[in-house]
Amino acid sequence: MDTVTEADMAITMATLGGMGFVHYNNTIEEQVAHVERTKRHRPGYISTPLVLGPQEPIARIDQLKATKDFSSVIITDTGCVKGKFLGIVTPRDIDFVNDRMTSLGDVMTSDVTVVGEEVSSEEALELIKAKKEDNVVVCNAKGYFLAQATRDYFKEARSFPAAGAPSLDAAGRLRC
Repeated sequence: MDTVTEADMAITMATLGGMGFVHYNNTIEEQVAHVERTKRHRPGYISTPLVLGPQEPIARIDQLKATKDFSSVIITDTGCVKGKFLGIVTPRDIDFVNDRMTSLGDVMTSDVTVVGEEVSSEEALELIKAKKEDNVVVCNAKGYFLAQATRDYFKEARSFPAAGAPSLDAAGRLRC
């Protein structure tokens, strides 16, 4: 089938041992973006976490909750994935804040377990269990955000059949 595979499907297929072919109905730039996103994905980690900047108000999270399902928001200096990691905002941080224009930087939790990019998802799960945490954040050596592992993600994954080995290229990245 030539019109169903974009990054999310390609990630899912490769994680389960297959390979997705990005369809030609996208522009070349869109195709490249799908392949790059697939290649960046790390099996066992959330592929598209919600990321905002510290200046955003709590009200922004309220708006996003109307259309997306998430429990935490990563805060980076740029408000984008690959920005410098500053902290995380969870419901515990904002549930009882009445002023919804309060900036996320004022309520975020910065004392979060952060690991290096060499940590596998299995090791992240063991950290979550051992420290009784909800989130583990993966950053590179310079402190830039790369990925997120969550208790909820691992709990949900238990309800699916055990996956086989992912389909990886010679560099250890998902095939696409």
